[in-house]
Amino acid sequence: FGTSPHICAGRHFATGEIIALMTMLILQFDICPVGGHWVEPPVNINAVAASLSPPMGQTSVTVSEREEFKGVKWDYRLTPGKGRHGLIIG
Repeated sequence: FGTSPHICAGRHFATGEIIALMTMLILQFDICPVGGHWVEPPVNINAVAASLSPPMGQTSVTVSEREEFKGVKWDYRLTPGKGRHGLIIG
């Protein structure tokens, strides 16, 4: 999202949208590693421009609908907040 003086004006909006989407996915689906257990991937130390070092390689997962939500139709709606601006913020 950049640094001062060129910080992205929409960073809070984008972060809020990402958090909302991830929350909906995590609640509705089970995400499990293909091998049966999570393995921490090695870190890519060559990514010097990243604030958090990204992992090297990929992690294969299976995504399945949670049993308690099979056949449930999910519906999402926006409601007015209590803040000054009508944005999702994290």
